[in-house]
Amino acid sequence: MAEMIALVGPPGRGKSTSIFPNKELNITGLDLKKTLIINVSGKSLSMRGWKKVFTDKPIKEGGNYIVSHDSELICNILKYIEKDRLDIENIIIEDAQYLMGFAVMEKAKQTGWDKWNIIGDIGFKPIDVAKDLKRDNLFIWFIYHEEKSDDGEVKIKTAGRMIDNTITLEGLFNTILFANMEFDALTKKPNYFYITNADGKTKARSKYGTFKSLRIPNDLGLVKEAIRQYNIGE
Repeated sequence: MAEMIALVGPPGRGKSTSIFPNKELNITGLDLKKTLIINVSGKSLSMRGWKKVFTDKPIKEGGNYIVSHDSELICNILKYIEKDRLDIENIIIEDAQYLMGFAVMEKAKQTGWDKWNIIGDIGFKPIDVAKDLKRDNLFIWFIYHEEKSDDGEVKIKTAGRMIDNTITLEGLFNTILFANMEFDALTKKPNYFYITNADGKTKARSKYGTFKSLRIPNDLGLVKEAIRQYNIGE
């Protein structure tokens, strides 16, 4: 089975930065030659020279970058990558919360309860497709903003309470990492990290024993290797 990982946090907490190798920041990152990015919001990527690495030519012609908030198209891309682009091992769905957010704006003038079911389905479908992918070396990374839930903990941002009452996105992921940052008074530099399990403040989760501590560096290379080792029992 493919692995699905949710990376959650407010803007500026190192989620996107954790994707890309960076010697200065001591980030291993992912193998970019094996990575495809689906950019939902369309904002520029957080890597110097990213346009030299990611090309928006058609996926069937070797492209590895697409800007789209079309949920159906994203589902079709996931299915195509699984079977026909075996060179791709990492699929990043950047700013995934905007699948629902843009749908809310597009349907702002519509009335009735049904539109919220449609909006919820738009955000849910790519997750539903990803969880059924069979290629076990495929990692799908969903990047979300965060919001506070009714119980006071921080959760994946959705389009509202009506959707939360129908779909609990956290229940669809085995691994949910929450990005955060603390300022180091000695070095006068920010320290970015991921929270790996519930800490009373976030709805982070991971399989017991996958990670050695509650906080880990914001480095998806390390995250991927830890999950790989857990799965094969190393």
